[in-house]
Parts: sequence; structure tokens; C-alpha cells
Amino acid sequence: MNQNTIVQDEAYTYDGFGNRKQIIKTKDGLSTTITADYNAANQLTRFGDETITYDANGNQTEDGEYQYEWNEADQLVAITRKGESTPFVTYKYDEDRRRIQKNVNGVVMNYHYQGDSLNVVRVKCLWEEGKPSFGSRGVLELREDEHLRQKFFRGTITKNV
Repeated sequence: MNQNTIVQDEAYTYDGFGNRKQIIKTKDGLSTTITADYNAANQLTRFGDETITYDANGNQTEDGEYQYEWNEADQLVAITRKGESTPFVTYKYDEDRRRIQKNVNGVVMNYHYQGDSLNVVRVKCLWEEGKPSFGSRGVLELREDEHLRQKFFRGTITKNV
């Protein structure tokens, strides 16, 4: 395939609010149309065959693949695949409503804050059998995200970083 080959053509239609109502995909002369519906609050309620639902606060609770769980502060706390009972993603928050942990399939990302700063220091580690696993060399990785730059620090578990 050369760089000028069209693999698929897509056309879109929108409603008066700018919501995408229809996607028409054309490939090899065959067209497929996907439609979308919205409720009075302008929330997507159907996309193709997928139904999307919301709670009374407007938080998305289900789509075609996942179920979403929210806490009383409207913060996402868990994502579960449809048909399963155990979440594969969980989130924890502190008393200041800041996210302090994300766990995706056992890979835990802890977030540590420096006072009221928006700069987040994140510690990433994988938990195995209830204990942190830091890789083959016992390396703990800290990453401090700042406004326009990132710094990466590496050190052993026993060393203060």
C-alpha cells in the first residue's frame, strides 16, 4: 500500500448541539452506518448497538463493555468488565478528594502530593502475592510531573529518594 491509498472513508452528521449523530464508514465500496442517540441532558445514550446509562448525578454507569462505580463525591472508584464481578480498575482518594491510588489488573500506581501543589509525585509498583515487586534489580521508580517538564529519579528500595 502506498501512502496515498485510502483505507476507509468516514462521513459524519451532527445535531444542532454539535453532537455526532451518525458515522458512515465506507471501505471497498461497502458502507456501514453507526447512529448515536442523546438524552435531554445532551448525554450519549446509545452508540450503535451499545446502550450507555448514567446515574442521577450524570456519571456514566454502563456502556457496551464496562460498568462504572462512583463514590458519593462523584469520583470514579471502579471499572468492571460486563459479565464479571471483580473490577479490573480501582481508584482511591484522600480526604482532600485527590486521587491517591490507581490499580489496573494488579499494577498499582500510588500518587503522593507535595502539600497543596498540583505537582504529583507518583510511585509505581506491581503487587504480587500481597507484596510490592520492584523488578529484577529491586528498582523503585519515582516520577515527578511538573507543569512543562518531567524529572525521572531512580534508586534502590532502601535508598531515600
